[in-house]
Amino acid sequence: MNHYARTIEETWRRVRPGEIEQMADAEAFLTQLGEEIEEQIAERWPELAGPDPDQETHLEKLQRLNWARQQAASQVMEERLEELFGPTAEQESWETAEELEENGLDGLTGELGTGLRT
Repeated sequence: MNHYARTIEETWRRVRPGEIEQMADAEAFLTQLGEEIEEQIAERWPELAGPDPDQETHLEKLQRLNWARQQAASQVMEERLEELFGPTAEQESWETAEELEENGLDGLTGELGTGLRT
């Protein structure tokens, strides 16, 4: 289960206590959901990043790509939380989503070859 799935699970337990334990295979469901979220983020962030501007430095590019990834993760998580729990759950989970943004970019920085983040 990835960090997106764990965030959904934590929200589920907080917003709808006891419900997740009643699922036939909650771990499989959450794992699949986390993978779908990762796919949606992977599809969305390049669009948010846009094309490489002329004269952009390597550092500026890393910052732009990291920003795009953070924005995509935030947008997709907000959409999925609202889809699953309604608009109030997204607000209740805002701190969790912010933690996800702060801690969930390790994979991206590894892909880009540096630990720099904006």
